[in-house]
Amino acid sequence: MFELDDFQEYPDLQNIIIKINKFLIKNKIDKVSKIIEELEYLLENSEFHVPISYILSIFAEDYAELIEDSLIEKIEKLFLHSKDEKLKVNSIIILGFFQLHNANFIEKYFNVFINLIVNESLDVRNNAHYFLQEFVKITPNIINSQEKRYLVIRSNI
Repeated sequence: MFELDDFQEYPDLQNIIIKINKFLIKNKIDKVSKIIEELEYLLENSEFHVPISYILSIFAEDYAELIEDSLIEKIEKLFLHSKDEKLKVNSIIILGFFQLHNANFIEKYFNVFINLIVNESLDVRNNAHYFLQEFVKITPNIINSQEKRYLVIRSNI
């Protein structure tokens, strides 16, 4: 559930938040997927990048199956390398939980997370490190293929 007060700066998103909460209360997850499509469309407006990435990060944690590959590609290309720390952290969370739910994507984005553990932001580093640990639990051999790179980067922290 989302607090409407958290979106006071974004009146255009408040009706969406009301719908999301209503669908979640009624456990109508299929309808929430339609909302995610609406949110993806609204990402074209940069004003909504941070609040929508926040909403998607919550969905990715609890309902990763609702996140489509196309949205992940958009998040990775547009937001993961952003200078905005909130946007970057939200993107890490979205991408990370998506991968935990879709293990076949772990290898594709593993290097992206390795590169993030040397980011200047502690929050970015901590989130990237958390997901790297989880990826290795799911795909233990991935570290073998990336071991040198990971160890070099890790020694620089």
